[in-house]
Amino acid sequence: MDPSGMDGFPSVDSLHRRMSSSSQTKTTQQPVEGNSVIVPRKNVGAIFLHAGAGYHSPQNEMLHLSLLHKACFAAMGVLKVGGPATEAVEAAVKVMEDAEFTNAGIGSNLNEEGIVENDANIIDHLGRSGACGAVPGVKNPICLAREVLENSNNPDFSWRIPPNLLVGNGARNFAMRRGIEVCTDEALVTRNSRLRWIDWKRELEKNRAVAGAVRNVVISTFEVKAEATSDHTNAVRTGTWNEGQPDSPTREQSEGLTAPRVGGPKREGLAPETAIFTTINKAQPTSIELTPPQKRTIDEGSNRNKKVRVRSPLSVKDGPVSVTESVKDTSYARDGGIQDTVGAIAIDVHGKIAAGSSSGGVGMKLEGRVGPAALVGIGTAVVPVCVDEDDEEAAIATVCSGTGEHFATTQAAQRCAESIRHRVGDLEATVHGEEITEDMALEHFIRELFLEHPSIVHSKIQPGIGVLAVKQCPRGYYVYWGHNTTSFAVASFSTEDKKPKCVVSRRRESKDKSSKTAVDITMGARKFPATPLRK
Repeated sequence: MDPSGMDGFPSVDSLHRRMSSSSQTKTTQQPVEGNSVIVPRKNVGAIFLHAGAGYHSPQNEMLHLSLLHKACFAAMGVLKVGGPATEAVEAAVKVMEDAEFTNAGIGSNLNEEGIVENDANIIDHLGRSGACGAVPGVKNPICLAREVLENSNNPDFSWRIPPNLLVGNGARNFAMRRGIEVCTDEALVTRNSRLRWIDWKRELEKNRAVAGAVRNVVISTFEVKAEATSDHTNAVRTGTWNEGQPDSPTREQSEGLTAPRVGGPKREGLAPETAIFTTINKAQPTSIELTPPQKRTIDEGSNRNKKVRVRSPLSVKDGPVSVTESVKDTSYARDGGIQDTVGAIAIDVHGKIAAGSSSGGVGMKLEGRVGPAALVGIGTAVVPVCVDEDDEEAAIATVCSGTGEHFATTQAAQRCAESIRHRVGDLEATVHGEEITEDMALEHFIRELFLEHPSIVHSKIQPGIGVLAVKQCPRGYYVYWGHNTTSFAVASFSTEDKKPKCVVSRRRESKDKSSKTAVDITMGARKFPATPLRK
């Protein structure tokens, strides 16, 4: 019996066997299975999302799952009417940018001057890209990135090459000319992001005063407060955090402090009337499949202390969800919630793939800093189909989240995509003739090509990474993901699914604490097989 998981999720082992058996014979012709011919699924679309690799507090986990659920349906609305993959990516990311608790669009982290500067990019099936970096006053930077992409394909003069990356005020001016919604700097600032900025600004000034003129001193922007030690605080201090930094100061901590140029409209943070709350059997890993909240009366107090814990990737074994409740959660507004970079990969019904990312960047960044979400091959990559070099006729897309400056020095997204395409694995396994699978290639990239890269080994900043990768080929679609961060929020949804598959994965801690790279890497996978047709 095939050890498939609940809701159609195969186990990683069974997925390996299926892919191994189907890839033993490589040919440029359509693969044959029994009395059927496997053809590309041109009539099937799919969307794959992540809401960041870093730290997601269990008490706020349902907010991210609910957001992923909503974003999946936004993208599916585009795919089901035959819309392009780039538009589906834009639709999904736009939903996540509009959520105040993500580090993209409204509510993003503020730079050192108290301004939101966003990064975004989008790449189509041919590898063409459009991006914006450190752009202020644009409500949805992913929309601007797509406009840059569309404009780059239509030069206005025969001798002038259109840009595929615009930054700063130049990007904002382009947005205004092209009809992209712009706003004041203050309109992108929320109460929670302002309070975080005030706290970080105070800590930064305090540490600068202590450090004085001493050179080569590693300055920490954060203090461990006795009353606020947590998994997230440790993650921040050790660097295993994503571009969003969740902790907000309390109202008392921020008393009497003001932020420059941050006097926007008052917002009380996102505290929806209803949120999805799911309790999992701890003994068995599982994924979460969300449904719209149901109107019913429950005992709020009896559910408030129930823990949400998801340890597994999308490939899961038996382990039913024990209860799904709809509850009101107001702790988000009090605690400041969490913030994350967002990313999406889509395949439209015409068989074209696209990927995109959006981020507000690291909190208290220097003005003008451009992060990986704006850089092709760094935070996002698409390796197009190349029939002459690849018998599988596969396209690969990757989106990354984590410590962004490390992505730049390692060219993370592109190297990861190339590793998966060529199935680059451990040298020992290759020497012994072991077949390298795509998920093995992903793990090898994270563990060896990223974590052991010289720039990271000799860095004072702890590396953190989460990767969402999709392989598209005539046999079907395959989604893989892995992370070494505390958590990673991901989702997948195809036109044949009734509901999205959403999960927040929790990292397993390594017993070996001797090295900064000595952490377990949590992996996941899901398969969307091709449809057999009779000859």
